[in-house]
Amino acid sequence: MTIPHPDNPQHTDNLATIPLLEAQGWVGTDANLSTSLFEYDLIWRELDEPDEHGDDHIFLYRITDRYPVTFDRAVMNSTLDLRKEYNWVDWDSFLSTVGLTAEEWDAQPFAIRIHDLMNVHGYENIFGSSYWEGFTIEEP
Repeated sequence: MTIPHPDNPQHTDNLATIPLLEAQGWVGTDANLSTSLFEYDLIWRELDEPDEHGDDHIFLYRITDRYPVTFDRAVMNSTLDLRKEYNWVDWDSFLSTVGLTAEEWDAQPFAIRIHDLMNVHGYENIFGSSYWEGFTIEEP
């Protein structure tokens, strides 16, 4: 499969279909990428090379529930200190909600921890507001 813009992993043409996403190595919490995206609202991939800011993960997340469902993306650095970055989180309550101790949660991969934070606190609190209409992804 040909990736439309191989040098720009954030280009929406690269994110237009599930087969394109699978070809680029996107993953989610479910074995089925479509389920991860359309039911759990988030998928990610590690970038081949960090960008100029050191960001090494790109996340794709749902921003609307209305039809057509729209998405946005964000890049993040996996060395980010999540407790410092999200110092407003009530960590004891959060960890109770996800059912893990602090040590267990800290041992999870970066993307899974971001997924947990987004599920509990919403995409705007984790990635920031989306200031455009977003883009669609063809549902299988």
